[in-house]
Amino acid sequence: MKQVNKNKNILVSVCIITYNQEKYISEAIKSVLSQKVNFDFEIIVYDDCSNDQTSNIIGDLIKKYPKIISSIRARENKFSKGIRPYPIAHKYCRGQFIAHCDGDDFWNDDFKLQKQVELLQINKSYSACVTNGFILHENQSSYPETLFQNTNKEFFTLDDLMDGNPFLSCTAMYRKSFLKKSYEIIKSLNVGDYPLYILAAQNGNIGYLKDITATYRIHTSGDWQGQNDIDSLARSIIIAKEIRAKIIKDYQFKWKFCKYIGRLYGKLGSYYNESEHVLKGLTSSITCFFHPLPSFKYRYKIIKQIIVLTKNSLSFKG
Repeated sequence: MKQVNKNKNILVSVCIITYNQEKYISEAIKSVLSQKVNFDFEIIVYDDCSNDQTSNIIGDLIKKYPKIISSIRARENKFSKGIRPYPIAHKYCRGQFIAHCDGDDFWNDDFKLQKQVELLQINKSYSACVTNGFILHENQSSYPETLFQNTNKEFFTLDDLMDGNPFLSCTAMYRKSFLKKSYEIIKSLNVGDYPLYILAAQNGNIGYLKDITATYRIHTSGDWQGQNDIDSLARSIIIAKEIRAKIIKDYQFKWKFCKYIGRLYGKLGSYYNESEHVLKGLTSSITCFFHPLPSFKYRYKIIKQIIVLTKNSLSFKG
């Protein structure tokens, strides 16, 4: 840990997690440095044992901004061992509020931190705050997508999170008090942002700003983006089952969340069928059938899927 900043009046800590992101890390850090605020903030950069030039780039920026940037460099890659870096970085944060920005994302609103802090200070019951944002597909020439096209929400509740993760991690700000209280749970998880949002929503509403403050970058070397549809869905199921088992407390919400898990299994079964993994598709579809599902129409769709997969399985054996 290279802790240089001695300022005791830090209001916001910005966590930047990075691994082999020499192409992006400078833009991520500089987008945070450009923030215009009326309070003190710090940047905690966690480098998960990069083996490219990422750590050198971070070091050069620390030399320029020693009063703002601190770094942690892991001796071995934690993510590959199922350990999420964010809880480690949180332990070094001194601010009352903690914001996230991965090393391949960036902020595009110089007043992002100021706006979010003001919202959380006014609304004491909010456990966290998110904003609108861009999704940038790096390998496509099209313009970035806007995450929320049309919503008038002032905040999100737990009920809004029962059908998958609706937010971009680079837009989130949390109260440190909530994260500290939930540290042991967060530490026990091998997955990231979605469980944090569920935890936050169980501790208060999640405030929402319609401003587009950050850009989430999709590229082939990203944590999720390098995976195919089947691997991505399989991982989503692992995350969802862990959320249901470890995080969601209320039985009513556990039941609602089972519908989401059921749909994931149904979709996985369809993908397996398309890729000719018939037996795996049949197993996933049957698992889906025995979950609570959103409608009879959807259940009928899964029944037809099971019939098709069973026929394909018999043909394959023949």
